[in-house]
Amino acid sequence: LHVLPHHQNIARIERSREVLQEAQNTGRIRARQEENLTPAPPLVNWDLDPFVPFFRNAHLATIAGNFWSRPGSEDTHPLEPVIYDTEPGVRVLVHQQKTRLAEPKGHLLIIHGLEGSSSSGYVRSLSHDALHAGFHVHRFNMRSCGGTLHLALSNYHSGQTADALAVIHK
Repeated sequence: LHVLPHHQNIARIERSREVLQEAQNTGRIRARQEENLTPAPPLVNWDLDPFVPFFRNAHLATIAGNFWSRPGSEDTHPLEPVIYDTEPGVRVLVHQQKTRLAEPKGHLLIIHGLEGSSSSGYVRSLSHDALHAGFHVHRFNMRSCGGTLHLALSNYHSGQTADALAVIHK
């Protein structure tokens, strides 16, 4: 991971502004002209500060992320374990959490990364935010992850998407 010094980030942002302004001036980007339509939101929010990572060392960020305190949603939105049969001899565990809204805004299937599970910190953080935004959350454990080694005849690999697709269809 290469992080640019602050002055180089500012220079890149300024160049992006110039390119966008030029595109708007030459007509390559046209604003909506019809009176009955709501104007489109701006393409870029220039009021945001450039991203500056808390840890400049990517290895340290990875390690710290494992031990960083995460918001918990399990107390306010209980986990409901559901086992899905995805194909003969294969079952996967999905921890579901429901928002408190009568009608959810939607359903979010969260799939962990390599060597993760439905209990990984980043999955818990995303679940917390999604639940408070009004979504039902489905925290998917890939084959043999999250203590589910006994549920499948084979282990997962990162390209194994058939199980997730089977859960989506159910």
